[in-house]
Amino acid sequence: MNDWREWLRSLVSMGDCDTFPLLVFHANPPANEPWPSDLPASPAIRDLFAICDGGFFGDFNWFGLSPQLPERERLTLQNAYWHEQLSGYYPDGTSPLTSGQHLILGNDASGSPLIWDQINDRVSTFYFKGGDWEPIESSFEEFMVGLFFPETVEENDFWHEALSQLKEQAK
Repeated sequence: MNDWREWLRSLVSMGDCDTFPLLVFHANPPANEPWPSDLPASPAIRDLFAICDGGFFGDFNWFGLSPQLPERERLTLQNAYWHEQLSGYYPDGTSPLTSGQHLILGNDASGSPLIWDQINDRVSTFYFKGGDWEPIESSFEEFMVGLFFPETVEENDFWHEALSQLKEQAK
């Protein structure tokens, strides 16, 4: 079975690395902070935060719970920011995000928020610069499995080269 949780634990326990491309990616140790009551979560999302408190892996900047993180990396602050920024986004004045339904987990390289929808357990990004929803996977669990165990790997994909290095170090 493809257990993304074990791989993420390995990434957390690895700490700093001096080998490219693995040195680019990191996962912060867990913060042991309580889950914010106003943010939705699933068991798999709670697993993620029990293992790590954000970081940069899988080509996403993941927000964390620790109050010691910079504001741009804090889950609660970024959720409030994105809900406010996208308020009235559509011409009819509605927002693509609903409080209590959408959780902003991080962002991608273009700055688009990585969003989990509690109602349909779907992971998407939202291209806010004139775009719209860009679905990634049909569930958070599938998203994480795909992140750590892709069906196909692109040439020069540094994340998956880093996973190979992580696997070698775990031996």
